[in-house]
Amino acid sequence: MATERNVLGFGPPERSRSWKLPVLVVGAVLLGYLLGSREAEPVGVASDAADPAEALVAGVVRETFPIDDDLAFDIVLHNGSAEPLEVTVKSVGPLEVRQPQSPAHVPAHASRTVAVTVPTTCPGDDGTISRLTAEVGTGTGVGRRVLLPVVEAGDFAAFVTALCAGPTAETRAALEGVWALDRAFARWNRSEGSLLLWFRPDGTFVADDQGRLFTREASTSGDYRVQGSRLRMVFRKGFVCAPGDSTSWELHRRSASVLALRYVAGVCPREPGGAWVLERVLSSVPGGVDW
Repeated sequence: MATERNVLGFGPPERSRSWKLPVLVVGAVLLGYLLGSREAEPVGVASDAADPAEALVAGVVRETFPIDDDLAFDIVLHNGSAEPLEVTVKSVGPLEVRQPQSPAHVPAHASRTVAVTVPTTCPGDDGTISRLTAEVGTGTGVGRRVLLPVVEAGDFAAFVTALCAGPTAETRAALEGVWALDRAFARWNRSEGSLLLWFRPDGTFVADDQGRLFTREASTSGDYRVQGSRLRMVFRKGFVCAPGDSTSWELHRRSASVLALRYVAGVCPREPGGAWVLERVLSSVPGGVDW
């Protein structure tokens, strides 16, 4: 049987070959490797050398609940790298996160939801939410601060917009009609989507969250006054706020049918740093109950 030849040149040389052939083969392999490495690295080397923070993004940011004068949000972090990361969120957009906060362990190619608490005071930013600042570590090295893209800002963008938007001067006539509480970034958010406010042409208002706005059983009523960008509401009747309680808001007009109210001071409701977003559902109401 004929002996099978090693045509690739790897392994021990045959006796009949010249000693020059293995040297030429090895040299060609080394030269090819060096030339090729100048254009692209092997997959394993490239993935090990890549910055793991580059594969980390923040996902949907959702409002969770109010804590004293702060507001809590859930942030979804996705780790697209091949190694687990320890992530501590330091700020979201223009707002610094309240400390202390424990690092979140985000496994490789997985997502984790972390809760952060932010103050309800506007930092003077324009409210753009495109990145958040986080401290990222691999568990074996010292964490460092990086900017992470926010792929969907969700509730947080609406919160900062309502909180930081500049005031607009309004008139009583501009507020007349029925408004629904669309969003409430504050303590009193249980009536979100159900509270109706009826600002009447005579300077009185009626409010209710049980569908009784046009009846004598409505939750509360009182007087309102618009002066420049300020709205002051004084409660007279009802069972939600005591007679004589008042609340002042700063107004920001987003559109003909959307109005943001930023809390300034007051007793009922007391919403430190809070913001309500109202949507007009009726511009006028013919007739109605005589309060």
